Amino acid sequence: MAGKQIREFLSPPDADRFYDLYHAVTEEVLVRSLALINYCQIAKMYASKFPEFALNAETAAHLEMFTVFAKEFDSALRAFYWHKPTEDWKQNRVLNLKRFAPYDEAAWDHMFLQMISILQPFLQPARRHWETASANLPKEASHLDSIKSWLMKMDQYLDDLTRICDDPQEIESFVRFHPKHG
Repeated sequence: MAGKQIREFLSPPDADRFYDLYHAVTEEVLVRSLALINYCQIAKMYASKFPEFALNAETAAHLEMFTVFAKEFDSALRAFYWHKPTEDWKQNRVLNLKRFAPYDEAAWDHMFLQMISILQPFLQPARRHWETASANLPKEASHLDSIKSWLMKMDQYLDDLTRICDDPQEIESFVRFHPKHG
């Protein structure tokens, strides 16, 4: 399942390199997760402040459900990524890494399948709620260009997350490999 770059990066197996890659993946996925939540909050703020952006009941409900899904998804990812967090940053790293020993391709594949098992149940209902909400957003409203760019970003982030579930090697197109290792 790991692509060529990841296989090379993890060969020979090394805890520090595994952590570098693990950290890069968590950042890429969580950036998208947090953006989904923030864009929902912005859309709801616009709906409350600008009368021309008022949402009908169905659209508001779907946007709210999408927001709830996004927050639950973000919490589940954080719980997975930072398993049993402590106040000691170094101890967190040790605890997180220990579960992925021996830090090789098989360990990577196991970790990635666990991450996908969190992503997949979120994506289908989230996509349905998002498509319904975005299709019914006002077509003529102040700040419409900004809103359209946010909508396109949200679609892109959902597409990104779907692509890495459909083809785990796609993560290589998102991850910036640590310069000293790969």
